[in-house]
Amino acid sequence: MDGVVPNWFTIKPDQLGLLSPLFVVILIPIFEIIVYPMLGKIGVKSPLQYITTGALTCACAFLMSSYVEYRLEPSYAKLPAPGLGQLRIFNGLPCQVELDPPIHGRYLIPPLGALQWTDIQVNGTRSLQEKLVLNLGLPCNDTHMPLDWTEEILLFEERGSSYILGVSGEVAEIKRVTGFDDVSKSLTNAPRLR
Repeated sequence: MDGVVPNWFTIKPDQLGLLSPLFVVILIPIFEIIVYPMLGKIGVKSPLQYITTGALTCACAFLMSSYVEYRLEPSYAKLPAPGLGQLRIFNGLPCQVELDPPIHGRYLIPPLGALQWTDIQVNGTRSLQEKLVLNLGLPCNDTHMPLDWTEEILLFEERGSSYILGVSGEVAEIKRVTGFDDVSKSLTNAPRLR
C-alpha cells in the first residue's frame, strides 16, 4: 500500500489520477475485439446485459476479497488489552521443555519452537514461578539442566514480554528479552526487530 511496485518503479500519489484514463484507452479496444465477441457467443449482446454481467463480476470480486480477509483475520496481531498481558517463550534448545505448572493448560515447548499466550490475567505486574524441565529422553547436545530449575517470569499489564531458552556454558538458561513486544502494525509496513 506504499505505491512500490517491486523491482520496477514507485507510483506517486499524483500519478494515480492518470491510471483511470490510461485503463480506459487500453481496455476499450480489448473489450471491443475480445471480450464483447466472447460474451456474444454465450448470449450476452445488449448494453444492459453487459452492465448486469459487469455488476455480477464485481460482486464476485467483492466476495473473493471478503473471503481472503476472513482467512487473514486470525493471523492479525492481537494487541494487549487492559487487565491482560502477553507472554512469548522461544525455545532455542534442540530438546523439548516442559513447564510446571502449565500456563493456560499448555506445558510443552517444542524444540526450536515457541509458545505464545495473548490473554493472561495481569493487574499491574504479575510474577509466575515456573519450574522448567528438559525432556531427558531426547538428545539435547550435552545440554545440562540446572538442579531445581525454577525461574521467575514477569508479566506486565497491557504489555507483551518475551523470554528465550538457550545455553550458557553447556547449561540451559532462560533470559528475558529486554523491552516489551510491540505487535502493532508498522506504519512503513517494514518488519520490526528488537
